[in-house]
Amino acid sequence: MVGPTPGRYIIKSFNEEWAICAHRPKASSQPGDMILAFKDADQKYPEHSIFIADVSVSGQYAFRNPKTKMYIGSGVDGKGNPTTAWTVTPQYWDVDPAGPGLWTISMPGAANAFWYNAFIEGNTWAQILLAENQNIMQYYWIFVGASSQ
Repeated sequence: MVGPTPGRYIIKSFNEEWAICAHRPKASSQPGDMILAFKDADQKYPEHSIFIADVSVSGQYAFRNPKTKMYIGSGVDGKGNPTTAWTVTPQYWDVDPAGPGLWTISMPGAANAFWYNAFIEGNTWAQILLAENQNIMQYYWIFVGASSQ
C-alpha cells in the first residue's frame, strides 16, 4: 500500500483545496451524477464531504460517502468526456504519491484516467474529470483526516 492508511477523509484538490462532495446545491447527488468539488463543502455539507477509504488486498482504494452510501466511480459527461461519477458499487483506484502529502488518483493501469480538477475561474464548483496526467497542480489531491462523528 503506497497511499494513505484506510480511514475517514475529506478529499481536497491541491490547487484550490476544494472538497469533493456528494451534494448538489439543492439535493444529494444521485448515481450517475458527475462528481464535483466545492469551496468550503466540508463546512457547508460536512456529512456529504467525508469519505471512507477502503483498501483492497491488491492495494487499490475505494471511496464511499457514508451519508449517501455511494462510491466514487467513473462515467462520461454530457459531451462524452471521461469523468468521475457516483455509483452504488465499489470502483477501485490507484493512489500514488506525487510529493509530501500529495497524491494522484487514477484508474488501475490507465495512463489517461487520472482525477483532474477541472476548475473554471468564476465557478463555485469544479468537475472531477479523468484525463492524462500532466504533472500539474490540478492532478494532485490531499487527504485530510475526518472525525468519526
